[in-house]
Amino acid sequence: MCRRIFKEQTSENGEIPFYKIGTFGGEADAFISRELFEEYKAKYQYPKKGDILISASGSIGRTVVFTGKNEYFQDSNIVWLNHDKHLDNSFLKCFYSIVKWAGIEGSTIKRLYNDNILNTAITLPSVEEQQKIGAYFENLDNLITLHQRKCQIDGCRFQSPLAITWEQRKVTEIGKIYIGLVTTMTKHYTDEGTLLIRNSDIKDGKFEFGDNPIYLEKTFAEKNETRMHQIGDVITVHTGDVGTSAVITENEAKSIGFATIVTRPNPKIIDSNYLCSFLNTDKHKKWAVSISTGDGRTNYNLGDYFELVVPVPSIAEQKRIASYIQKLNRLITLHQRKYDKLTNVKKSMLGKMFPQNGSNVPEIRFKGFTEAWEQRKFDDITYPAGEKNRDNLPYESYSVTNENGFIPQNEQFENGGTMATADKSMYYIVSKNSFAYNPARINVGSIGYYDKPENVIVSSLYEVFKTSEDIDDRFLWHWFKSDAFQRMIEQYQEGGVRLYFYYDKLCMCSLPVPDIQEQRKIGKQLDILDNLITLHQRKPNFYTGGYYAE
Repeated sequence: MCRRIFKEQTSENGEIPFYKIGTFGGEADAFISRELFEEYKAKYQYPKKGDILISASGSIGRTVVFTGKNEYFQDSNIVWLNHDKHLDNSFLKCFYSIVKWAGIEGSTIKRLYNDNILNTAITLPSVEEQQKIGAYFENLDNLITLHQRKCQIDGCRFQSPLAITWEQRKVTEIGKIYIGLVTTMTKHYTDEGTLLIRNSDIKDGKFEFGDNPIYLEKTFAEKNETRMHQIGDVITVHTGDVGTSAVITENEAKSIGFATIVTRPNPKIIDSNYLCSFLNTDKHKKWAVSISTGDGRTNYNLGDYFELVVPVPSIAEQKRIASYIQKLNRLITLHQRKYDKLTNVKKSMLGKMFPQNGSNVPEIRFKGFTEAWEQRKFDDITYPAGEKNRDNLPYESYSVTNENGFIPQNEQFENGGTMATADKSMYYIVSKNSFAYNPARINVGSIGYYDKPENVIVSSLYEVFKTSEDIDDRFLWHWFKSDAFQRMIEQYQEGGVRLYFYYDKLCMCSLPVPDIQEQRKIGKQLDILDNLITLHQRKPNFYTGGYYAE
C-alpha cells in the first residue's frame, strides 16, 4: 500500500492525481504536489506497471490495472500484492473476480485486511497457462468495454430523457399481422420440402430446429402459399414461451409457421431486427405472460398482441440499436459455447482421471505416479460429523443445491422459507471441512462441501460427514460429481415413490483411491478447471429493455 496522505496535503487542482476509495477506478477529485509524489514514491512502497490494485474497503474487491502513470493511492484502502515469477498479474485479476477471502465468508464484509489476503489459498496452473487464461479474459473485458463505450456514444439517448420523443405506436400500425396455420398437418410431414416452424423452434433472436427439422409436402405448402414467410418477417411464440421472437432470414424464407404469430413490418416505419429485439425484452415477455390465457399452457392471443404498444424512434436509430444488440448476442453465444466446451472437458476428465469398470488405474494420470489405486470403503475413510444444535445456537441456516452447493436459506427462499421460524435445536451443526447432502436429492447432485471457518446449521434431514486424514477433500469432492458416483447412488438408493440414499448406504460402497499426493494433484487440477468454468458462467448479462422508451 501507499504512504498515508492527509487531507491538508491535497488540493482540488494539481499535478498528480490522488485516488481515494470513492474515486478508485474513476476520475480523481483530489491532487498532490509533484514534490510530495516524488518523495513518497522514492521512500515508500509504490506499485509497478501491470500490478493489480484492489479496493480493501467500501466496494470490496474492485480492481484496477496500474498503467504506470504518475498517480497516487489512498493508503490501506487500496492495496496490491508483490509476488514472484510464479504468479501472472493477468491471472491474478481473474482470481480476484471469484475469490472467497479467508476469514470473512458468512459475514458482512466491511474491510479486507492484509491477513485476509495473505491467508487466502490460490490454485495455480503453470505460468504459461495463467497467461493464456488472463489474455483470454482481458480480450473479453476489452470487447465488453468497447461495447459499453459504443452504447454510451452511439446510443446514449436510448436511456436519456430525449427518449420520450420516440413515437408510441400499436403493433397493428407498424405492419401486417397474422397467425400461422392452425390445423392438423402430421399427415403432410415429409423428409424434405417446405420448412415448418413451430413455437418450440423459436429462441431469442434465432431459430433452433435440432437434428430433425420438420418439412411439409410441396403440394400442401403451395395450397397455403399466402402463409409462407418472407425475409424480415418477425415470428413470435404464441403457445409456450410467449413473446419470444426471431427474424426470418434467407435460410427460413418461404417456410410456414404452425400456430405462431407473424408480424410483417412496414420497412418505412420499423426495422425487423429492432422489433425482434424489443419483443425479446423482459418487459415485453412479462407483459405477454400477464395477459396470456390457457389451461396448463400459456397462450398469447392475437387480440392481446394487437394491443401491444411499441416505442418507435427513427429508422436510423432503430438499426443502430438492433446492430448493437445483435453483436452482444453473438458475444454471449460465443461465451456460452466456451462454457459448454469446458464443462464437457471436465466431464471427460472425470471419466479418464478416475479408474473405470473395475480397473485399478485411470486412463490418464500425472507423471511420476505408477502405483495401482486401492479400493477403499467409505466406512473406512469417512465418519459422521453432524452434531445436534441442542443449545439452539443462532447459527445461520443453510441448504445444499446441485448448482451452488451450500447456500444460505434466505438466498434460496423468500424470507428464509420455513426454516426461518422453525425450531433449530434438532438441526445439524456443520463445521469447517464437512460434506453434507439431502438423501432425497443426492441423485440430482445436491451435495456440498463446507470449507468456511464459521459453523452453520442444516436440516435434520441431511447427512453430514468428514473424511479421514489420508483422503484429500477436493479429490473426493470431484469424484462425487462423476458418473461412477451416480451409478452407485442408483444401485443403493431405497424407498418407494421417493428414493433415498442415506449415509449408511454410502458406507457400504467403495471407491478407488491413489496415495494422498496423487489425490492432491488431481483435486488441484480439477479445481483449476472449475475456476475457468466459473469465470465463463459470469458472462455478460445485458438487459436491453432499458433501451426502449416508456
